Amino acid sequence: IARHYLDALNAVPEDPDTAEIRSQALAALIRAAERAERIGAPALATTSYVTAAELSAENGLDAEQPAGKLWERAAEAALSSSFTGGIEHAVRARDYYVQHGQTRAAARAQVLTGRALRVSGRHSEARAQITASLEVLQADPDANTVLALEQLAMLEVFAGSSNADSLSNEALALGQALDVGLNQLIDLFT
Repeated sequence: IARHYLDALNAVPEDPDTAEIRSQALAALIRAAERAERIGAPALATTSYVTAAELSAENGLDAEQPAGKLWERAAEAALSSSFTGGIEHAVRARDYYVQHGQTRAAARAQVLTGRALRVSGRHSEARAQITASLEVLQADPDANTVLALEQLAMLEVFAGSSNADSLSNEALALGQALDVGLNQLIDLFT
């Protein structure tokens, strides 16, 4: 369905109902990406989120679906299949947020970049990304701060660092204090 909408946009770009078709294409792309995630097709989900992010950014559809959030979703999906893609999409999300003056969202995307770097074995780069994000996120702690601490603690645990325990404890204490969701608490205990 999304492909049909996109084909229609390309075939007649000056049509009077272009705005409506763009909106429908965006919604269809997001539905396709979410379905692909549910059925275990992360590469397809990534592609759909990327196309949706590009459509949103190029056509001013941020009110419907911010491109930055779509880049984040593309990065998350890519982490299941391609670490490089996860890094690239997380960086694009961060850049989008920086460009739009959304500092906390940029820091959240930077944690995602750090996570993708960590998973791909680029630990020193991951540490730099996550540490920089914590400078923003710790000012007003929330679930994203907990996630950043968790990712940094994981890095330190696997590196055998002496501050791994203190970071793990800090992440767990903050997670409990903020009453983060059960899944995030399970990750913290792990």
